[in-house]
Amino acid sequence: HKKPRLVAFIFFTIPLRANSALFVILSVFFSQALRCRGMSIHIRAPRIIVKGAGESVVNGAYAARDPLKVPEGFAVVCRRMMWNTESTWKDLSDLKRPWFEHDNGSYIYWNRSDGRWWLDGPNGAGLYIVENGNESPPAEGWRALRGAKSPLPIIELVTAALGDVEAKEAA
Repeated sequence: HKKPRLVAFIFFTIPLRANSALFVILSVFFSQALRCRGMSIHIRAPRIIVKGAGESVVNGAYAARDPLKVPEGFAVVCRRMMWNTESTWKDLSDLKRPWFEHDNGSYIYWNRSDGRWWLDGPNGAGLYIVENGNESPPAEGWRALRGAKSPLPIIELVTAALGDVEAKEAA
């Protein structure tokens, strides 16, 4: 006999202005509740959804990335400008907050030198910015950079508690 296995998917959509602390609280609650029932839960990193931006190339889902890894579009701009990619990333990123990447290479990162979140296209060109020092990019307050099309992006944080929720055998 195989062990019974239950796979559960729990998704939370939280406007970013609510901050990610709510996700942490909910994750701990669900993890403890499942643990009491002899189950476990594995939690995946948050994603960002960008919708409605006039620059359609930035619309879509973004996955959280390691803050020590340099976005490819950022590296492209550094090479074009003949800047040292690694040292420029260290100067501009705080190396703590994750940055977020779209499948097409667009990315969102927090720039510590100007205190803004940047939403850049796949070629590394900045399209939208917002002044905000939160751990995650905010839902509102974005403005288009010169040449970027309106409307402004709508941003949501989606956190998934992804289950491999498995019943344990009784001892």
